[in-house]
Parts: sequence; C-alpha cells; structure tokens
Amino acid sequence: MSHIFDNDKPVTVRAVAKDATSSTPHESTGSSSSSSPSSSDIPKSLADFGPDEGWFVPVSVHALFLGFVPIAEYLARLRLTTHVFNKGLGAFTWAMAGFGFNSSTTTLLSGNAGGMGMGVAADKKIVALGLFYSVVTFVGTAALSITGQTIGRKEGYQNYEPRRGKAGLKGMAHRMVAAHQNVLETFPLFALTAALVQFTAPTNDHLIELVALHVFSKTFLYLPAYVLGIDAARSTSHFISIGACLRALTLVALSP
Repeated sequence: MSHIFDNDKPVTVRAVAKDATSSTPHESTGSSSSSSPSSSDIPKSLADFGPDEGWFVPVSVHALFLGFVPIAEYLARLRLTTHVFNKGLGAFTWAMAGFGFNSSTTTLLSGNAGGMGMGVAADKKIVALGLFYSVVTFVGTAALSITGQTIGRKEGYQNYEPRRGKAGLKGMAHRMVAAHQNVLETFPLFALTAALVQFTAPTNDHLIELVALHVFSKTFLYLPAYVLGIDAARSTSHFISIGACLRALTLVALSP
C-alpha cells in the first residue's frame, strides 16, 4: 500500500498482485498451484507409510522380505510351480528351438522322459526356466512398457527419444512402465540364483522348485497384479519371488 498526493490530498493506492501467467489480478493464498496430481488422487493402501513413520519403514521392510523366506520354502515343498511349468515350458523351449530337432538342440531336447516336459533334460531345467524368464523380462515386459507409453501420451510412443515418454504417465499406463522397470531391477537376483543352482545342483528338485517359484510369481502373479492395480497381490507376489531366491541362495551356501 502506498500514498500519492492529488491536489495536496493524500490518495491511497492498493498494490494488486498479478499471476505471472495471467493478467487477472488475484489475492495470494500462500500456496502455489501445480498441474501434478496430489497424493489424494492415489488410492490408499494397507502398506502406506505416513511422513511421521519413517523410523518404522526399515523394520517393517526387513520383516516382510525375510518373513516371506519360510513362506516361499513352504510353497516350494508343495511342488506346484514345476507342475505348472511341466508341459508349457517344454513346449516353449521346443518353439524357441525352431519347432524341431537338429544337431544343435539335441542336448537341450534330449527326449529324456525324466525331463521337464517335451524332452527338456533333467539337468537343463534351470536353463529352460532362464530362457523363458529372459524372454518375459526383455521382450514381454518391454512390449508392455511401450504399450503403456503409447496409450498414456497424446503423442503416442516416439522412438527417437523413447525414455522421455515415461515421464508424466498416470494410471494403468504408468503401472505398465513401472512393472517393466521392476522386473528389470530384480532380474539380477534371479540370474545369480539360477546360475549358482545350475552350477552346484542342476538336478536338485527342491532348488529347481524355488527358482521356478520366483519365475511363476513374477510372471503370472506380479505382472498382472501391477498392471491391474491390485496392490496387495502385487506386493505379496513380489515378496514371495524374492523370498524364493533368498531361500535358494541360503541352501546353496549351506550345501556340502
């Protein structure tokens, strides 16, 4: 507020603030506006942490991940995942080999009746699982991510600068990209586990089951749950998959 003089009489002039992007005067409210969505736009989850609960996060995260290790062990003893993979994985490997046999594939597709479906040799089950999960990770979820960017942006997917399209996505489009990113982040743990199991005990049914449990949880539970926004199923399947790898690595470390 300032004073000027008109014919020796003081006249009060009130300063009016204007928005930087608008000529319309407004009164300041002490807060800035933003085009980004507020936290209230995101559905609440049972696993949410408030800003005053930071001290509790390390305790709860450790408890959840390590608590699912014995759960993964129990699930592996049921032998359910290798039963699921028994037919489909052999068919997948057969298709990747070119729908037939030749001199370069007879080692993997040996016709061994004790193998995992359609002749995958007993000592190549981990390799077959690794092949399947590599295709899921680097081909399937890559397609998922590109689809999310395509449907989530008005410009669609632009290959010249592909990673720029990941910014600002919302809803299912964002979750499709995030699911791809998470599988990439956890793949090194799977690769380490699979390599050590293949090197130390390639025919151990229990270790194979734990590796298969990781692949099954990530492929058939985690990815659909993430894309569809079912956060409880997504987190549970993630904990199971990590617990399976940690359990397998523990057993390999304790093996004679």
